Amino acid sequence: LVDPDKTLDLVRNLLVPGGRIAVHDYTLSGSTVHRAAWNAVCTVIIQPAGRLAGDAELYRHLRDSVTRFDTAPAFAQRLRRAGFADVRVSPLPGWQTGITHTFTARTTAGAGEGP
Repeated sequence: LVDPDKTLDLVRNLLVPGGRIAVHDYTLSGSTVHRAAWNAVCTVIIQPAGRLAGDAELYRHLRDSVTRFDTAPAFAQRLRRAGFADVRVSPLPGWQTGITHTFTARTTAGAGEGP
């Protein structure tokens, strides 16, 4: 996303008061171990598969965008700043723990009502 805050504001305004949002994404936990695991998986599996599929740039972008974007705690805070409540962060189990998360939240009263 070019402007994640603007996008979250737009989504919040589209939802009815008490409406729910769920975001499932590759979002690192912030741990150096999880970052190293992500980089290893990308180097050994994801990027070679992208080259074989003829789209190496897309998979290189995936690796880079995940490492540059918010960590899971930072994205949860971004959701709160955007006016979402009851923000929950659930990591996926298995090898993706700390690499892939599902975020859920709801709009607060009054959200979803345009200016």
